[in-house]
Amino acid sequence: MALTTAFTELLGVRHPIVLAPMGGSAGGALAAAVSAGGGLGLLGAGDHAWLDRELPILTTALHHNAAGLRDSRAPAGAQPPSGAHLPTGAQAPSDARPFSDTRPFPETRAPSDTRAPSDTRPFSDTRAPSGAPAPWGAGFLTWAIEPGLVERVLEHGARAVMFSFGDPAPWVRMVHAADALVIVQVTDLDEARQAVELGADVIVAQGTEAGGHGARRGRSVLSFVPLVVDLAGPTPVLAAGGIGDGRGLAAALALGADGALLGTRFQATPESLAHPMIIAALLAGRGADTERSSVLDVVRGSAWSPKYTARTLAHPHLDRWRDREPEAAASTQAQQDYRNDVERGAIPPLPVWAGEAVDLITELVPAACLVESLSLEAEQYLSRAGARPPRASDADRFPPLPGRVQAEIAECFRLGRVAECQAAPAGVMNLNWRLSTGNGRFAVKRLTDRSPAAFRAAQDLLPRLAEAGFPVPAPLRTASGDTLQKINGFWYAVSTWLPGTHPAGADLDLGACTALGDLIGRLHLALADLCPPAPPSLPDVPPDAAQARAELARYAQIAADHASRALNLGAETTSRALKLGAETTSRALEFGAEIARRRELLNRVADQRPPDQNVSPCGWTHGDLQPFNLLAENGLVTGILDWDRLDVRPYGLEVMRTATIMFSDGGRTALDLDRTAAFIHGYRAQIPITSGQLVDAAERRWWTLATETWQLQRHYDAGDTSCDHLFLTRGTFLRWWTSHRQQVQKTLSAVNH
Repeated sequence: MALTTAFTELLGVRHPIVLAPMGGSAGGALAAAVSAGGGLGLLGAGDHAWLDRELPILTTALHHNAAGLRDSRAPAGAQPPSGAHLPTGAQAPSDARPFSDTRPFPETRAPSDTRAPSDTRPFSDTRAPSGAPAPWGAGFLTWAIEPGLVERVLEHGARAVMFSFGDPAPWVRMVHAADALVIVQVTDLDEARQAVELGADVIVAQGTEAGGHGARRGRSVLSFVPLVVDLAGPTPVLAAGGIGDGRGLAAALALGADGALLGTRFQATPESLAHPMIIAALLAGRGADTERSSVLDVVRGSAWSPKYTARTLAHPHLDRWRDREPEAAASTQAQQDYRNDVERGAIPPLPVWAGEAVDLITELVPAACLVESLSLEAEQYLSRAGARPPRASDADRFPPLPGRVQAEIAECFRLGRVAECQAAPAGVMNLNWRLSTGNGRFAVKRLTDRSPAAFRAAQDLLPRLAEAGFPVPAPLRTASGDTLQKINGFWYAVSTWLPGTHPAGADLDLGACTALGDLIGRLHLALADLCPPAPPSLPDVPPDAAQARAELARYAQIAADHASRALNLGAETTSRALKLGAETTSRALEFGAEIARRRELLNRVADQRPPDQNVSPCGWTHGDLQPFNLLAENGLVTGILDWDRLDVRPYGLEVMRTATIMFSDGGRTALDLDRTAAFIHGYRAQIPITSGQLVDAAERRWWTLATETWQLQRHYDAGDTSCDHLFLTRGTFLRWWTSHRQQVQKTLSAVNH
């Protein structure tokens, strides 16, 4: 499961949970564990020696995780130096001055621009490489950045860099030039305005409840976050301060934030580098025992601005010098006493930075497990409060387009001044927006899983289709003549905005269904004229039944393990999580039940796999003609959208795929055979395809549905829940089709030209 927000979409993470980049605690192992768990791990970036040690641990762990080696331990050869204690904590180096409380962020990178040579055929389905390491970032105290530090984390692949407590302007251009995101932590509205003006991609609104450093005269999260959300506009905002469990995350989302940044809670994890004395203090600590002061900065000799104080738990040197900062600053003995106490082990090397939610920490929980339980608990409490939790499959799952990106798109494609930008929440895996300027309305698309070369080739075809009379969007070009522009690591395309709404097959009368089939037939004929010659037939090898059954068996075991883990999670964390574990168990059992039904059906029909053979006729096709890629008004098609899957396919498979989506409520219920027949009738008026070829195509489509497991791969292997509904509802449609196969075949056989 996942709570999907503008932040998770922008960063490409599953959960809106971010590790605060705490110096001395947020090392490579902890940052990697949070990222591997679906959150965003931010490395506390101190000095070059710290990066020498922690960057290899972080990057190697994430690469191992991406390769399927689910091992959160640091790799051999990249262990902390002698004296460090993993997993219970590690003593920070005595010169760890810059490792005070900080915070940052990342983003997924798009593949580099690989234009195909002009003599190659770029229309094939070339997906971006999968299995990339989870995104991570690094955070800096802006006033303490040493030369070369920001460059180093960018060179190692940081997807975002967070700046706190100072002016980040000198580094913004550098970070953006590396296709990474800029995250700025703010403690008052003046800092928030500056962050927006600088073009921050994410803003962290820190309340005074936060542990570690913050505003001397700040505001609470409850009042500060909504103000920053209103000021930031489309820029995602994270709440920070006093958030220690899923209820705090739910509250942050209810305040309008897109996620939360947590520090204190993640210090108390097995992967944290916090000293064992600090861990023990956090487990025993109370929020009422924390206080804000600059005393400990003074006696440590730390060069913090008086604008910021630090919230810590009780400390003997704080007791000794409370309200006597000038006197302590003038006393060389004060600093010497502090160093002496550290050296003899009387106090940990760093103060116990702790927020007001420290009471909620009662035990050590692995960081990846903690990320999952926080998100689960937040969703439960949002539901209990009557608020609809954000879900990847909801219409509001689509993130706003950051204002800086809007402006850059408008400039590159010469659209004029942006007046409004709205998400276009249609489809499952697309990211589209409607951009309104003084020159009109435009459609903006972010490329997700197709190569730029293939996309450009399809875009180049659209003007010729428009000349032939087809309702396709007109692609716009940049000053250099390109139909794509890369911004912050993502490719964007812009086209004219077409009128109409996405048609539901049930809303089309029989005449409109026939007209739709006729239009698609004419489109296929036009593509045959405009594209390179296509082979008359293509080999089709239907999925193997044994392999599909093996995959279903594997996912059945995973579903059972998830249900068991949910209950164990509740037992291992808190009594509240036990209730939430029951809810997760219910979801896992729902998937498990559907997997069992699929396995039973496949066992019954395993001997009915269509044969391997050449399938004809073939030609160039759109590749994804379904309601979300069509627009219509008054029963007439006004737009054919999303051409990035253009390729050569058997015509029968293309038209049967469209029919089974259009006329079955998106593949959820029974197929409307009357509308399907009318649609096929219109298509056959243009394309010479026989009844036998249509029946064969239908059987191959049915077999594909019976053996597909891609939704399970997204759910269990990629942690993406956006297609869960397709797996559950397609099971219903598949069982209907299996029991009505002869009726479907009879209908197709009876369709006349």
